[in-house]
Amino acid sequence: MNRDNLRKSFEKIGARVTIRKGSSLARDGVIRMNVTNDKQGEHFTMTIHPDINESEITLQVLDFDPKLRQMLIFIRAPRIDSSWVGGRQIFKRGKPNETFDERLLLGRDEMHWFVAGVTMAKNIREAFALLRPKAVNISMIRQGVKTKEWKKRKTKGFIRQGEWFFVPVNFQEDKSTIIHKNEPISRRGGTSHVVEEVVRFGGETVYVKRDRIITESEYKSLSPEERLGFSQQVRGATVLGRGKVKHPDHHTINLPSWHEIHISTEVGNSTNAFID
Repeated sequence: MNRDNLRKSFEKIGARVTIRKGSSLARDGVIRMNVTNDKQGEHFTMTIHPDINESEITLQVLDFDPKLRQMLIFIRAPRIDSSWVGGRQIFKRGKPNETFDERLLLGRDEMHWFVAGVTMAKNIREAFALLRPKAVNISMIRQGVKTKEWKKRKTKGFIRQGEWFFVPVNFQEDKSTIIHKNEPISRRGGTSHVVEEVVRFGGETVYVKRDRIITESEYKSLSPEERLGFSQQVRGATVLGRGKVKHPDHHTINLPSWHEIHISTEVGNSTNAFID
């Protein structure tokens, strides 16, 4: 891997990248690409496993779009396996022909830089297609959205805010419809987006405490003391939203009518597999 070439690639989309070795206390990945902050603002950080040499890493830019300020990269490095022995996590290299391969879409989305994992994408267009839920692609086809508009955040087929997609649906509420006001929707470990009006159908009742999510039966098996701090929420429901959608890292959007809510496949592989 050539550091100078890598930095130049990031500079082409107006970004910075810092390359560093991982510590022996955080050996949880071969290569980790994140977005962090320093005195100069947001930048990308590439953290390399301490047992991997940079000369063993292949990094290739597969596609680049200066207008979108995004690029698709391919990373290949020796594989690192881990196992638990006597209560300790042991790391060792895989076989010589075993590699860690990853494709990442990197770029600017509204106000912040982002990193999104994609599989088998050959270019940015394919990466976008892989990140969009199936329902979004179907909606765009039905609405006749032109291919050149598929990268936009707002089309006739959907409105996007970050990793969330809102697809217009034909729904008319009646007197029996329960409309929840200012409802949070979130993925595990993510900051909630707040939707002005929400209607949900079906789903599974779960209990959430920080990053821990348990089922209703698991919750009932806990003692009164162990239940402290858990809140009851719903996972995997069909969720419709209307009105303003707010999030501190994104511009507020407005849903003029009912839209079905979906999450990017990068953070939730099953449709609507999120907590609200």
